[in-house]
Amino acid sequence: MGPSKVRGRIPELISRACRLPRKVAYRVSELSDTLYNEHLRPLQSKRGFAYTLLITAILLINPYMMLTFVIPPQVEFTAGNEVDSTTYCDIRPIPEESVTHAVLLNNTPFDPSNYWEIDTQYSSDYDLNRYTKNESDGYHLTFPQDDITLLVFSRRIQIPIHNYSDISISVEIEGVSGSAGIYLEVYADIAREMDEAVVSAGQIVQVNASAPLIEARQVSSYWLGSIFFRFQTGSSVGAQIIVRNVIIEATFTTKLSRVQLDIQSTENVSLYENPSMKYLESPLELMLVRNNDSSSASVYRPVRVHDELYLPPGTYSGEAYWHYWSIYGPPIPDPSNATSWAPNMNFTVVEDAALEIDVRVFVIRIDIDLSHRVLLSRLRIYYMGGYRYEILPDIVGSTLYTPIPDYFYIPGGVDSLRVEMDTWSPFSPRWSWYRYQALGSYFHIETNPDVSISSRNHRLSVVLPYVTIGDAVLGLGDFLLLALGGLLLIKLGVTLHRVLRHSDLRHRLSDSRLLPIVLLGLGVFLPWSKQLLISPSSSYVNVYWISWFSMPIMIRWTDRTAIQLLYSTPDWWIASLISIFLLFVPVFYACLSLSSPETGAFDRRFALALFLPYLVVLSGFSFSVLSPDTISFGPLLIVAALPVWLMRIALRRLGLTK
Repeated sequence: MGPSKVRGRIPELISRACRLPRKVAYRVSELSDTLYNEHLRPLQSKRGFAYTLLITAILLINPYMMLTFVIPPQVEFTAGNEVDSTTYCDIRPIPEESVTHAVLLNNTPFDPSNYWEIDTQYSSDYDLNRYTKNESDGYHLTFPQDDITLLVFSRRIQIPIHNYSDISISVEIEGVSGSAGIYLEVYADIAREMDEAVVSAGQIVQVNASAPLIEARQVSSYWLGSIFFRFQTGSSVGAQIIVRNVIIEATFTTKLSRVQLDIQSTENVSLYENPSMKYLESPLELMLVRNNDSSSASVYRPVRVHDELYLPPGTYSGEAYWHYWSIYGPPIPDPSNATSWAPNMNFTVVEDAALEIDVRVFVIRIDIDLSHRVLLSRLRIYYMGGYRYEILPDIVGSTLYTPIPDYFYIPGGVDSLRVEMDTWSPFSPRWSWYRYQALGSYFHIETNPDVSISSRNHRLSVVLPYVTIGDAVLGLGDFLLLALGGLLLIKLGVTLHRVLRHSDLRHRLSDSRLLPIVLLGLGVFLPWSKQLLISPSSSYVNVYWISWFSMPIMIRWTDRTAIQLLYSTPDWWIASLISIFLLFVPVFYACLSLSSPETGAFDRRFALALFLPYLVVLSGFSFSVLSPDTISFGPLLIVAALPVWLMRIALRRLGLTK
């Protein structure tokens, strides 16, 4: 006789043994089945949770992503086309009236991407994409609610200092909310002039300063002098201002003519279209001599495309060279030495004529070709006895500062070269100072071309051991981590199914513990933090990410790179232990509690299981993974679980629900 037949005869056996009416015996039999399904069978499934917890611990406390870096990348240098080694200049005269006054810059509306440097060293966590934007009325600056922020804008120009009687700058600021201080400085050599003001909501103020040219002329021995403009904004917490315009004007002692200089490669491409030129340790310079007087030699340092000078009439000659701060480079051109002075640019300035001069210099272009669009964290270029480039990208919130370009220039004729690149470490999600923390946790690419590069362009090709799936790139460690995560979800689902499949659905739906458990489960797997802000008006690269502190992992991508998997905090192992003991263990215990029917007494253990995840949420803030600006649904649902349970208990005791 099978078990099913025995179970079918239970009412009859109960009726005979206990001498009960048959209807009562059937009711007792139904209660026995309910108790069996509600208690015994769920308890038999509790052992599955131990294995689930073990898988969770193994998943969270092992750095699987490091396995991606076991396979080395493939690197190859490929020679390109031959480059013309002749340095010369192309001069185009344009009829244009000479002037005694000129507007050197009219930045209306103000746009800092127009060759202004922004320094956030006093506010290193200032997110430019989040707090600034370019609008038709100017540059909008919003300051965080939790910090006093100081931003510095600077610009350098060169002028024939003895031919200028005055050069001034004005900055116009509008206050939208709060108050902000504006501090303006102008340096001519070491002399300084300044102005300052405070702008409040609804006000428009203007700060003005003139360069101290008289003092500068007294100490300068060169006909070209540098003028440095700098203005800084310091605000009250949460203030908002608009930098409406910045205007730089000059008055000359005599009529001057406009000369536009553009430094180009011999392939007719402006060198300063590439932003990496400003990180060059050995900059390109022009030694300029006026009216064949060697004692008048001055150094001109280009910094932007189509730079402009206002010059007096006369003849000018110059030589382009690379300034090496070491003994390995060639000597600086010396106009007083007739045997070595060989100017490769000559032009004449006359009244009522402007000049457009393209100075073409001998440079080699090195293109970087990555097989996958991943974020690089460092680029170093070595030649002439030391490193000449060092670019260190940085991420602040939604802003990527100084991204590494797709190509760079080096001087022609260089006979040796070494390139070093690093991919961004998965242990360093958003903080640059952790980039090199974990040895072997990023690809370090170091290579020397095995052929002469002195006169040919080259391409550096790097094949990384990633697989592209849609917009994401995954390595071996990423696949293993995702596979174990999938197993964890499957195991958790199967175990919960075993606990609940024999339960009475009506009883479970009325259980006050069910909804808090659902909130906890959703809170674990839904995003904890996200940055999806798009700043189309910004000149900076946008960074996007979705983060979990409960795992702790995150996915990150930018406007230029693919989606990558990383740890959400450099202290991932501490965060993992916190999540295991204060989040996953309480969640598993809360799920197990459903195997027992709910009683009318207050369940302190269940309350503790709902309270402990609060500590994980607070830890997320202390680990800088969570912030009020970027918090998402995950921690909110976890925090809501305990109040929801207490509310349901209160409503039941008040007789408002069953």
